[in-house]
Amino acid sequence: MTPDDMIWLRVGRVAPDALAEARPALHQAAQLAAAAALTLLPAAPDDTHTNILWDPEHGGFVGRPLPDGHHVFIDIRWFRAGLRAADGAETGGFELADLSLAQALTALADILRDAGYAVPDDGLTLPSYDPPLPLSTPLSAPDADLTRELARWYHDATLLLHQIASAHPEASDVRGWPHHFDLATLLTLDPDSSGEARSINVGLSPGDAAHAAPYLYVTPWPAPDADLPDLPGDATWNRDGWTGALLPAAAITPLSGSDAQLNAARAFFDAAIDACRTLLL
Repeated sequence: MTPDDMIWLRVGRVAPDALAEARPALHQAAQLAAAAALTLLPAAPDDTHTNILWDPEHGGFVGRPLPDGHHVFIDIRWFRAGLRAADGAETGGFELADLSLAQALTALADILRDAGYAVPDDGLTLPSYDPPLPLSTPLSAPDADLTRELARWYHDATLLLHQIASAHPEASDVRGWPHHFDLATLLTLDPDSSGEARSINVGLSPGDAAHAAPYLYVTPWPAPDADLPDLPGDATWNRDGWTGALLPAAAITPLSGSDAQLNAARAFFDAAIDACRTLLL
């Protein structure tokens, strides 16, 4: 399934704030794909080799392709991980429930070795985060209704962000970042600049420490000193920790019908991108 084949899946069957319960275990699981990339792929200066992508066909994330075309998959609907060949055939998988992150890394390393990859004896390299991820705590399988609702958010964000990227020639590929567990595309306004380029980051966050529910965001870089313009509807400017436009899930989920939800999300992105472009230029 390609982005052109995707349709918006109505969100709101589960209260957005409830998704915070599922997020920590899924976030940890996503590190498996990043660890495989850090261990087996050449490092990219911008860390894009660690990116994860949403796989709408299987309802989960996949890591960047490894040599010979395999990729690590993280199925968030069924809380499984493993390895798939280039043709999509699963070559090894395992349930994540009740495994610690350390045990899951070991299980994935064994599958990769069986597939012919030269995983070092000391295993896969986990990304370094502050605070460090808990390695020994068993992962509890999130409630299936929560994981499927969160999957719908990632599916819809993939559809919408591909539309945004297609409409803006300066946009990057749509990428997932394991650190924040978000999906985004970056609009670079100064592609030939010798200094730090002005840019606009457009994406979906599944929620974070300050926001329990998912939200759409548009962030200008560098953060502007000017007064921030009004935004339409329920969109607001976030100023705590980062500066950017934010549309909470609660502004989308009450809308009836997939088209209404899609149109509201797209209208926010378009208005916020225009506002950020004006602030930067």
